[in-house]
Amino acid sequence: MTPEEFWAHVDSLGGVADDGTVEDLVERLSTAEAEAFAERVEVLVEELLRACDVPGTHTGDTAEWLAAAVIAAGRETYEATLAAGEPLDPERWSWDEAEALLVVAPVEGEDEAFGLPATPPVTFQWLHLTSPDDVETAYDENVAEVTGALGIGPDPAFGPVPASDPAFDRALARHQDWPTAAPQLHLAVMEGFDEPTPTLWPNVEEPEHVVLVVPPPMLLEAINRVEVYDWLLTGLEGLARELAGGAPADA
Repeated sequence: MTPEEFWAHVDSLGGVADDGTVEDLVERLSTAEAEAFAERVEVLVEELLRACDVPGTHTGDTAEWLAAAVIAAGRETYEATLAAGEPLDPERWSWDEAEALLVVAPVEGEDEAFGLPATPPVTFQWLHLTSPDDVETAYDENVAEVTGALGIGPDPAFGPVPASDPAFDRALARHQDWPTAAPQLHLAVMEGFDEPTPTLWPNVEEPEHVVLVVPPPMLLEAINRVEVYDWLLTGLEGLARELAGGAPADA
């Protein structure tokens, strides 16, 4: 996709990126075009955030939404803002739903919204009562009481607690080549360890599941959750390849 083609697609947003305008854009893009568009957005966001500061109230993922809103305003505005290098003023930009521009995706089906198969290669769970605003999880006080009383921990035999995090989805979309012979993989944000720790189930000798337990502060305090998830998934992918190849793994 040429720069001219990219910015022509941006112009179709009418200056604002939200769920409606981005959905209309995605419907007009082929899979290859959507992937190329998304890659270009990511590059432009990174360039803008290197050049321009954001207020403390808009750090982390929200900074990317703010940058996406600048992109949606069009090429002339984006390039002028980039050249000025001044702090981004949230009051100036329509950033509230601009995250939609960061997850432009193929349109073959909802299960492929991030270029992923219908069954994701890594199951995501947020098993902590505190979560970022854009994380959705079925984990609440009642679930916490039951799982705590039973001492379930991260054992996948008890089934997942539904959860979603757009930052996790975006990071997972970067990892497309998972080993097919590996155990089922899970990432669970929960207390129990001071650092990311893989646990093998039902046993270390013949694991059917690998659950990477991630301490909540690692993500709650992250400036950019996408990059943290990406790093975690890289490690999980490496472990999966070891297990698929028969190499020994530590629990």
